[in-house]
Amino acid sequence: MDSLTELARQFVEMFTDAAFMVDADGTIVVSNGSASALFAQPIADANASPFAETSEIARLISAARTTSAPVPARVKLPHGNECIAYATRISLPETPFDGSIVVRLDQRVDVATKFAALNSELKALTAKYKHTHQQKSELEVHAFRDPLTHVLNRRGFDEALESEHKRALRYQRKLSLAVLDLDHFKSINDQHGHAVGDAVLSHFSHICQDALRDGDVVARIGGEEFAILLP
Repeated sequence: MDSLTELARQFVEMFTDAAFMVDADGTIVVSNGSASALFAQPIADANASPFAETSEIARLISAARTTSAPVPARVKLPHGNECIAYATRISLPETPFDGSIVVRLDQRVDVATKFAALNSELKALTAKYKHTHQQKSELEVHAFRDPLTHVLNRRGFDEALESEHKRALRYQRKLSLAVLDLDHFKSINDQHGHAVGDAVLSHFSHICQDALRDGDVVARIGGEEFAILLP
């Protein structure tokens, strides 16, 4: 090994990542130990190049010849994973190294695995959020809505009454409250069964909602008792 090649070898050995040098003619001059271990062969050996002319690394080297800035690219490694490769053109006029390309493979960033892991985590978080949001919505429905008529229950009505009362005081507006009770409802349950009684309650709640204005509030506050807020 001549002194220039030894100097080039010492240079690439300074990198902890896999690195190798390509001369101006496209020949791999030297590689460090990490590169040889990665490709399971000394890649500077003749006819032992681990990548074809059409590979990502070959295209990366070609792109680096047109600029002095490091050129990054995602490349596939022999074991199937991917990493970020950086190719840098050496600018040392009047030296044998002028125009050579140094390629460094950053194996600390396994792009494919990292992206897959992040994508999987994102999907899991999204699914968890949707599930939590759905559970929260269902809990709110059960907490403030009557499951039979789907209007507000007593708890929902109490909160609506407090809110509308404060609004009426603030803006000096009137607030009307109507309480309705279905007469002889017990006899409907006794004579026709609770299924019919439930249908009557549900139908009555629909009648109330259809008759009210936007902003009016109807609630079932007891068995057959309903309340209506009229702001």
